[in-house]
Amino acid sequence: MTAVRFLVLTLAGLPLAGCGLYEAYQRPTLDVPASYTVPGATDGASLGTSFGTAPWRSVYTDPELQRLIDEALSNGPDGLLAAAQEREAAAAAGVTRAQQLPSVGLSLTTTPVQRQPNATLTSSFLGGVSASWEIDLWGRYAHATDAARADWLAATENRHGVSVSLVANVASLYYRLAALRASERVIEEVAETQREGLRLIHQTAAAGINTAAEERQQESALAATEANAPPLKQQIVEVQTALAVLLGRPPGSFTVPDRAELVAPAA
Repeated sequence: MTAVRFLVLTLAGLPLAGCGLYEAYQRPTLDVPASYTVPGATDGASLGTSFGTAPWRSVYTDPELQRLIDEALSNGPDGLLAAAQEREAAAAAGVTRAQQLPSVGLSLTTTPVQRQPNATLTSSFLGGVSASWEIDLWGRYAHATDAARADWLAATENRHGVSVSLVANVASLYYRLAALRASERVIEEVAETQREGLRLIHQTAAAGINTAAEERQQESALAATEANAPPLKQQIVEVQTALAVLLGRPPGSFTVPDRAELVAPAA
């Protein structure tokens, strides 16, 4: 009798002991200030609405830039990969959650039966339903479901982070491309002015007003200006290629229209 009682008490205590196999996650307490002070402020003024939390359309109002950002978010490989990873994590969470639910099975079999010689065959049917459910005694499936759900939430936040990064990268490359093209126009204007000056110096030198040294000096200045053009063109190609990759386009067939007027973000 004593041995039986000991066995019963031992089996009854197993579920209680099993509860300690998994420790619930506790979010750590972080000492984060409620507000931040503007650098250089002397009156203790705090920073207002974060630039990063503003809707990107209200920040980047240039129509061409908005079109490029929309395309990067919908067709860019980085965004598509992050979205696929989120769907994969969601599916894995669903599969893990299903392990906690009862499983039901249906079966149907048919057997041909010949009642008499040379008679038409008939069939007999046999169907059945089965159900099973594994009790999550130790909490394994529950904790696995929690872990899968956490992976799903992490994949969702990763997609959000990729979207923010895409918006920032497309905008950065767009304005850099505009700056490079503006520099290219300035170089072309300066070179054209220097060419005109060189023609005048050639004419005055032929009349004996200027010397050959002044001609060589003007030619050297023009050559130095023209030498700055090829590196700028190469940088323009590189930036357009980087933009094409973000948008999921073939780099060789992608160009951004040159616009003299840009709508810059507000300060």
